[in-house]
Amino acid sequence: MKEKTKKERIEKVKINEKKALDFLKRLAKGEIKFKDKEEKELLEYITSQVKEGLAQPEKKETTLPEIKEMNLTPEDFKKIKTSKPPATRHFEISLAIANSLELTEYQKKENDPLLEEYYQNNTAFIESPRGPLTLLGKKMFYGIMPNLKRNYQGKGITAFNSYDIIKKINPKNPKPGGSTYKEIDEEYHKIRTMQLYHKEITQDNGKAHSSEEWTPLFLYAKKIGETEEEKKDYILWENPILKGSILDQYKAGYHLDNILEARNKHELSIYIFLKTKVTPKKRYYHIGEDKLILHADIHCERKSEERRALKRALPEVEKDYQILSGKKGNIYFFFFSKGLEYTREEIQRIKKLLKQGKTATDKDIMKQEEADMNERKANQDRRTPTQYKAKKIGVTDETLTWCYDNYPEEEIEKQVNLLAERNPKNPNALLKAALKGHYAIPSRIERAREKEALYRKRKPPKIKTEPLEV
Repeated sequence: MKEKTKKERIEKVKINEKKALDFLKRLAKGEIKFKDKEEKELLEYITSQVKEGLAQPEKKETTLPEIKEMNLTPEDFKKIKTSKPPATRHFEISLAIANSLELTEYQKKENDPLLEEYYQNNTAFIESPRGPLTLLGKKMFYGIMPNLKRNYQGKGITAFNSYDIIKKINPKNPKPGGSTYKEIDEEYHKIRTMQLYHKEITQDNGKAHSSEEWTPLFLYAKKIGETEEEKKDYILWENPILKGSILDQYKAGYHLDNILEARNKHELSIYIFLKTKVTPKKRYYHIGEDKLILHADIHCERKSEERRALKRALPEVEKDYQILSGKKGNIYFFFFSKGLEYTREEIQRIKKLLKQGKTATDKDIMKQEEADMNERKANQDRRTPTQYKAKKIGVTDETLTWCYDNYPEEEIEKQVNLLAERNPKNPNALLKAALKGHYAIPSRIERAREKEALYRKRKPPKIKTEPLEV
């Protein structure tokens, strides 16, 4: 067999970390000596292998933007305050807002902590460590602040004045008072400490993997104003990490006017949730009661309290945003009626269809109209005594029409019979209130006690007479 040359032996040499370190030590001590050209080539080859083996892998560049230090001079503040926001609509985080107190209270329930529900549903959420936002705070956060963003020196900055907030919320008759300024300041402090969270659970080869990330919404805040003046200027610097991160996907835009119409805290949360679900192109949407309560930010220890809060908010959603609703079993059905001209009777028929879990096309509305006419004919004989009794105590035809359009026959009959016994001064208003509040019908014993108390009140007191002296 032919003997290998020195060059072939050089190419076969394999260097690991231990051999490389040993070679360098011997070379430094002068123990390795080179007599010819081939041995020098061996040295160069081994040296290159050592460098390659000991080299550190290059670090991958992060996609997150660099956070630059915030150094704003008084001149910068003046420019920020005087510069106008862009004319285009801005975006803001449109998520459920949780708070520390609410989370603590919600953990008292068995087997359904609030955060776990968010995690299981893959729902991103905002935590407000300083407590829940009031209705004013939600209007500031969702409706006003996104429309005041400015881009200054590459930074997303929101600058607003406390009096400007009041003017936007109530433009026709702004009445700034000390309590209003105080509430704006409190809500500002809640907003500036907010944290955004998102947890995602994925399946890989039958194993569940979770990734959780969170970051503050704002990295810089400043409040400016004279000591004795209640009116202040506020500045918030948006966290640049949100751009380019997965959290940036959980954003949606809202119109300023729609947000400011809200008069109920839960109404605003329901509208924000339904805004992308019911549109002129997709008018129908249904959701379970428990999920709707969750999206409405309603968290109470008792289920009955949650349902009452939801029941109070839904009429406001219908009035302010023209989103009709009906409930069948534990499912709520919604219909977006804005942009379509419906009479009062047609709206009532749509709500009846929703309560049956049906759609509200023109064909369905006509069918419901026929069904209503047949029902009125069938119930006319039953209504006559109730209507006669109601008119006798002063209830008008207009009130009766409203009653029969909104409530079942049995409920109207009970409430009219109750009013007839009490002979009220304002029967129309009291009948509507009784139907809206579902007043309980008192028992015979309770009615007898009430009559006896009324008799005693009206009975003239006995006058004691002294015997005449003779």
